[in-house]
Amino acid sequence: MNAYLVLPLFHYFPLDMPLRATFVGINVYSDAKIADLTGAGPDATAMATLFQDSVPQASVTQLRDEQATAESIRDALNHTIGQAGPEDTALFFFAGHGSPSHHLVPSDAEKHRLSDTAIPMSELSERLNASEAKAAVIILDCCFSGAAPARVLEDAPVARDTPETIQDLKGAGRVIIAASRDSEPAYEVERNGLLTKGLMRKLRSSEETVEVGDLMEEVSGFVQAEAERIGRSQTPVWFSFIEGHLSLPALQPGPNYADAFPESSGIQVSPAIGELSAFGIPEEVVSEWADRFPNGLNDLQLKAVNDHRVLDGKSLLTVAPTRHCLIKRLYERLAQSTGPTRPFCYASTPL
Repeated sequence: MNAYLVLPLFHYFPLDMPLRATFVGINVYSDAKIADLTGAGPDATAMATLFQDSVPQASVTQLRDEQATAESIRDALNHTIGQAGPEDTALFFFAGHGSPSHHLVPSDAEKHRLSDTAIPMSELSERLNASEAKAAVIILDCCFSGAAPARVLEDAPVARDTPETIQDLKGAGRVIIAASRDSEPAYEVERNGLLTKGLMRKLRSSEETVEVGDLMEEVSGFVQAEAERIGRSQTPVWFSFIEGHLSLPALQPGPNYADAFPESSGIQVSPAIGELSAFGIPEEVVSEWADRFPNGLNDLQLKAVNDHRVLDGKSLLTVAPTRHCLIKRLYERLAQSTGPTRPFCYASTPL
């Protein structure tokens, strides 16, 4: 999979800016010859709801699975990009299959008739060139090369003429970010594409806008590490065609995100250990942890607290033998919880 992000020429991303946005995510395809995915739908829903919650004036449309036919995707492209005015910013997000011939594969595509049933990159390029939008943001988290578990449509027919590719979306005032080199696929793991997961991870943990160079430096390292963890190789690349700096907004989950992902509701914390006091952990315990672990919570610990909700009063703490009274006090605190329990382990670090 190659996934690309085309970003607008802005030194900032005002939260009240006129924004037209469409998010497409396809896990299920009507053609049995096209393999289903697991993370494309959640990717689109997560991005859509985060933008709804963080940019409340945005006009947001979401298409998932059977809704994301070729006709409805073209209608969305027309609404988002074609009808955008000179003061609008247009955002189009696609998560699903791509093809080696550089087509976006809608839910009703036919594998052996892709040239007739899928959306070529040349069409997207033409729409961008004709748009009056002040800025355009195009995120394509899909596959154009590789093999499973990448989001690639394998063994699809490839025309002999040279197709237009993501490279042809380049233009003044845009930044192009690719999830992988042309020779590499890009993957989805744990219900997310790695590029989308990295972007959301950084933008959700930020308290202010993030300059795109800083954003991609961190996202690139994250994607490479996550790909290596599953025994794969994926190296994001990006190209800038702007002068000055470009920043994206911090994305904060709100009611729309909570409705879409109810398991994520509840207190959310950053790496700052002091924020654990919100769960009722004694201040002296939190303070001691903060002194002992100045780098704060790591990614695994954040996931345990924010995603798996281990401190919501429904978990059982297992403690290894220790003389530290702090551990005993934390154990006593959690032992007071009621309801179903699930175990988690305390070793030499918090959580």
